[in-house]
Amino acid sequence: MLVKRWLPMLGSLFLLHAAAGVGTGSTGSNGVGLTAARTGDRASVSAAQSLVGQVDAAPAESATTPSAATPTDFWGHMTNLRSMNTELSEVMKRDEDVIQAGERGRVAYSQGTESGYQQAEIAYQEAVRLKPTEPYYHYALANVRLALGKYPEAEASYREARDRSNGEAVYHYGLGSALLAQGKYAEAEGSYREACDRSNGEAAYHYALGSALLAQSKDAEAETAFREAQRINPDGVENHYALGLTLLAQGKNPEAETAFRMASERATTGADYQYSLGLACLAQAKYPEAETAFRAASAADSTVAAHHYALGWALRAQNKHAESEVAFREAQRIEPNSADNQYMVGLALLDQDKNAEAAEAISAAIKLDSNVAAYHATLSTALFRQKKYNEADAACREARRIDPTLTRPPLQTRR
Repeated sequence: MLVKRWLPMLGSLFLLHAAAGVGTGSTGSNGVGLTAARTGDRASVSAAQSLVGQVDAAPAESATTPSAATPTDFWGHMTNLRSMNTELSEVMKRDEDVIQAGERGRVAYSQGTESGYQQAEIAYQEAVRLKPTEPYYHYALANVRLALGKYPEAEASYREARDRSNGEAVYHYGLGSALLAQGKYAEAEGSYREACDRSNGEAAYHYALGSALLAQSKDAEAETAFREAQRINPDGVENHYALGLTLLAQGKNPEAETAFRMASERATTGADYQYSLGLACLAQAKYPEAETAFRAASAADSTVAAHHYALGWALRAQNKHAESEVAFREAQRIEPNSADNQYMVGLALLDQDKNAEAAEAISAAIKLDSNVAAYHATLSTALFRQKKYNEADAACREARRIDPTLTRPPLQTRR
């Protein structure tokens, strides 16, 4: 249960990787970027300006008054050239407008705010309208829409970018991100595999592929993808972390511990990394090491109930019952409607023979969730210790009604 708490986060941890190229003005390893698009547009503008300049420099004479030294069709030819002037000027203006729209989009996107993204979307929509054949502007628009959470629209724009290009890896990668965000894991897997195949070894692509595989419970394949990401970029904290989660899900606890340690060493303040390291240690009954990791996670982020809850378990395993009570109470304070938190407070009190308080805490857990047999069985023990035998019997019967395989705890013999 504790392990799975973090698995749904994996797909969103680096969901906006695809947007990294937007607004930077760099082409990246795959040759796609605002600089490339702008350079191409400015080149066409320059050529058009040169041609228009040549036409404008010609004598402005009528086609009906040919020169004696010039073939009679010269002025007709010049008239045709002049008629092109308007078309060339329109091309120049359109290309300049595209460049300006792209620049507005870049500046707005770089603000990193929702209003900035909204302005960028408008600007890139204009760029796409003016130059629909340029894949980059579809890609930039898709990245903005991804940042705004408009996943179906982002998917459509990524598909446009992909289909209008030579299939650059980054377009497949972006499409995979939009699909992943919509829970289309199998399709996302296909896009990410295509990105990996078309790239020169991008760790982020393999990481994303691992995320799509993990979401489909293809743990062994996900492990392979995350190991490749880790190999390509051994300094990437998330590569080690994701690999650790995959290993932990497969019960490869020592290997998971190693991966989490590598992540935590590279980001010592990361609560998630310390928490996951604690889980790997707890799974191996390394309770002092688990305690250390969970305390670090709690110190890094004290607002997460799971950090305190897990710490309570590590302390209880070492018979540090008073300290475990404190940890479970903190988890309960953060999430007061969690029946499990309430129950663990009761269990910690029962460990210390605080039977009346334990019965009260466990009863509170039962009010939140009355369908857990263990809650009633433990309440029975707390009541039995207070010699409330009839109530203890009733609680025990309720536990056995929920789970007929339960038997009366061996210590519940009347004295």
